[in-house]
Amino acid sequence: MEIHVAKPDNGPNKVLTRLAGSRLSSSLLMQPVLSPDGRFLVVLLMDGPTTNMWTVATDNGSLRPVTDFGHQATFIARRVSWSSDGKSIYAGVGKGEADIVLLTHLRQ
Repeated sequence: MEIHVAKPDNGPNKVLTRLAGSRLSSSLLMQPVLSPDGRFLVVLLMDGPTTNMWTVATDNGSLRPVTDFGHQATFIARRVSWSSDGKSIYAGVGKGEADIVLLTHLRQ
């Protein structure tokens, strides 16, 4: 996936950064969210079974991790939001857990 930037908005665009398709969630639509000062985008990227938040600098496309949930299956439930001062990011975060259960005496 490519993220493009144009300055001014109606000017010619250029590639800001490229993201590997394997890093994109199959269940979430890629929706980068611009910080209030316009200096960063926050994107959700897969790291194995985990979704982490990363920022993309709008001036040079550099990526920086914001979260590191390790190997715990973690997902972000919906689109994220910046605080009005741009110092915090809000996200609905869930932990994936699974158990193996034996069901017996099922009706046929």
